[in-house]
Amino acid sequence: MSNKKRTKAQIVEDLKHELAEQQKKRDEYSAKLKEKIKLAKGRENELLRKAETRRKVLLGAMLKDRIEKDKTSKSQVVDWLDNYLIRDDDRALFELAPIDKTVTAEKGNDITHV
Repeated sequence: MSNKKRTKAQIVEDLKHELAEQQKKRDEYSAKLKEKIKLAKGRENELLRKAETRRKVLLGAMLKDRIEKDKTSKSQVVDWLDNYLIRDDDRALFELAPIDKTVTAEKGNDITHV
C-alpha cells in the first residue's frame, strides 16, 4: 500500500482478508493430512489382507503336504471341509456336493461362516 494513512475500516478489512486466507490455508493443509491418513490406512489394510491371505495359503499348503505324507487323514479333512463350507462354489472346489438349503433350514442350523 502507499504511504497514505489507512482508515480503521480498511485495517479491519485487511485483517479479515488475511484471516480468511490463513483459514483457507489451514483448511487445505487439513484436507491434505486427512487424505494422507486415508491413504496410509488403505495401505495398512492392504498389507493386513495380504498377510491373512498368505497365512491361509501356507496353512493350506501345510495341510495338503500332511495329507500327501499320510500324517493327516484325507477323509478327516474332507469331513472338516464338508462341515465348514457353505457356499456352493467353495464346495465345488473340493468336489463336495452343494448343501441342500431346505434340509439345513429345517434342522435349524445356524450357517454364519464363509
